[in-house]
Amino acid sequence: MEKVEKKSFQGNKRRYHRFRYSSHDSSAVADCVGSNLRCAHEWGWCEGILSKPTKGRLYSPSEVEEKLVEMCEEEGVKTVRFTGMEPVMGDSHLIQAIERLESYKVRIDTNGMLLTPELASKLAKFDNLSIRLSFKGSNPENFSKLTGVEPKHFKNQLRAFKACKKYGIETNPVLAGVYGREEVMELQRSLEGLGKGNIGELCVEDLHICRENKEKLEKAGFVVERFIG
Repeated sequence: MEKVEKKSFQGNKRRYHRFRYSSHDSSAVADCVGSNLRCAHEWGWCEGILSKPTKGRLYSPSEVEEKLVEMCEEEGVKTVRFTGMEPVMGDSHLIQAIERLESYKVRIDTNGMLLTPELASKLAKFDNLSIRLSFKGSNPENFSKLTGVEPKHFKNQLRAFKACKKYGIETNPVLAGVYGREEVMELQRSLEGLGKGNIGELCVEDLHICRENKEKLEKAGFVVERFIG
């Protein structure tokens, strides 16, 4: 991860692939570069972001604010979203950017692996913030199959969910689009046990298939035809 950070950050600047408007959720979107995971299904393989973490250019928090606010004004929306690879990597840059966006609803799409209780306590001060927590598995074994990292690290995703609940951060858990109903129900039971209550409907993420991630999914042992209509 250290090598990725060196290519994705410079001082308080972070590399972004692009800024765009999403009609899907009516938000101004910042697609960041640099991730702590290299999951087989990631759309970043299709865009060349995971294989080339120097894609895009570096932006300071104030420049990020300027790009997102301009887009919000053009499209008449009040929601901004940090997504792409892993927004929580380089949390100081992220926090500085959020501080400048107090008049907007802010959503962070994260895998939660780096979202420690300490960071959750810092993010909790933002009343305009919500988190979309993307789980890469429903248990340690299938998490490892998709991510390529040791099964024991699955607990970091559960830790993030628990920390967000503890500090009162609005959190919407979702499951990677390579899984079916059985895995959804398994994860839902685990999260409801941690959160001590109903978490509502657990959604499965949309899955974008291209040649690059199709090959990686097949190598990891997933039946890709199952995901293609």
